[in-house]
Amino acid sequence: MTGAALLGRTVYGEGEEQIGTVVDIVLDPHTHAIHQLVIEGTDLSNSGHKTVAVDMGRVQVRPEQGVRITGLTRGGIAAMPDFTPDDASIALGRSSSKMRASDPIPHAPQPSPDR
Repeated sequence: MTGAALLGRTVYGEGEEQIGTVVDIVLDPHTHAIHQLVIEGTDLSNSGHKTVAVDMGRVQVRPEQGVRITGLTRGGIAAMPDFTPDDASIALGRSSSKMRASDPIPHAPQPSPDR
């Protein structure tokens, strides 16, 4: 699955509650592995929409069923700090000379072609 394939995916939380959409992906600046998914939470009580970053340790990517975030609810998103990208982060939603949204998502180091 490519990084671009995750963008726009529906995000489900606890109890399979639909809690938002993947709007960006933050990569580790050293390994280029996915570090966080940026989620726009929708229909949050008293706050409308909110954009937050969730560590990949809580994420389950289900190719046919969207993305699931363990232990997260709409109320949990409302309580999280707003996501603000910094200049040190590599995000697929912003231009990056190091990686394009069409590149495969690096989960682990890839063997060299001569192996």
